[in-house]
Amino acid sequence: SNLIVFYNVNDKDHDPVIHLCLGEIIKHPENPRRSVCLLEAVKGHPSFTLRECEREATIEELQQVHSPSLVNFINNVYQSFFESTMRENGEVVLDMVPSMCRSVQYKPKAIHLQIGYFCFDSSTPIGKHTARTARISAGIAIDSAKLFEKNIVENNHNSIVYALCRPPGHHSTKDYFGGYCYFNNTALAANLLSKLGKVVVLDVDYHHGNGTQDIFYSRNDVYFISIHADPEFDYPLYSGGADELGIGDGLNYNKNFPLPKGTDWSTYKKALDEAINIINSFDPVSIIISLGLDTADGDPICSFHLKPQDYFEMGSIICNTGKPIMVVQEGGYSPNDILGPSCLNFLQGLTGSLKKE
Repeated sequence: SNLIVFYNVNDKDHDPVIHLCLGEIIKHPENPRRSVCLLEAVKGHPSFTLRECEREATIEELQQVHSPSLVNFINNVYQSFFESTMRENGEVVLDMVPSMCRSVQYKPKAIHLQIGYFCFDSSTPIGKHTARTARISAGIAIDSAKLFEKNIVENNHNSIVYALCRPPGHHSTKDYFGGYCYFNNTALAANLLSKLGKVVVLDVDYHHGNGTQDIFYSRNDVYFISIHADPEFDYPLYSGGADELGIGDGLNYNKNFPLPKGTDWSTYKKALDEAINIINSFDPVSIIISLGLDTADGDPICSFHLKPQDYFEMGSIICNTGKPIMVVQEGGYSPNDILGPSCLNFLQGLTGSLKKE
């Protein structure tokens, strides 16, 4: 198979600073180095074609999976913050959440003071260029999905599409953003592809894809499957349990595989094999992979131990479903010499290329 990579060369404009986690301020892991590294890894491959994409997703497109109020908040919060503070390089970050006090919840008029109504953590700041970069990231996912859809309609199953999205998206719900995510790129792609028939979203990021789960939780046309760190000990803490199965029409169309600290490939592969059985019996028209590479051994903020060669096998196993596959980039924060090869190996396994890095 050949692979088409959609990417944004200018995502370096979004370079977040404020990152507060477990009482510690650390350098923000979701930085421009990541996409530069991933792009470098895929650049020279003979059967990979690169397409630059700078189209911003429109408000109407974003509202296919997000509430109008969330879209409006992300798009306009920085301007409100800047007019109030005049801090040219400042960032809006969550510092207060509304709690019910005798059932009173006041909403200030200034948009930047409403952040507690829209954000769920203190590690997802919005700077001057964040909203635009997030709209382009969403645009990459949508335009990738449109090409992918065209390939399916034209019976061209030889082509896999890779949306190299940055910032990532899988933590953003219908109404909230967080987890370094603003708009849910994967959900935008899945929603678009659901017009063709049943879709599986397989989220292999280290962290539970709480946002994607939330968006499709009551739907049976998009089956969400996530293999991730148990929320008992890691982010996002408040979703990702094995007992979350969907509601209403979506009941039994949501499946979580929470895995223990220190998970290696043999443990991971068991969950992946189970996920593949679910996919085969659901028999979707297409599969979207939420590709987080933060399951890698050596990732600074995670605790799994997958080696670069394991990603080749992961890609091969998914490839063997025989279904049309699209990939959307999520997390992955390890050093370049781990991140790059892990990505390339996964994509080579997925496309049936022969060599492992």
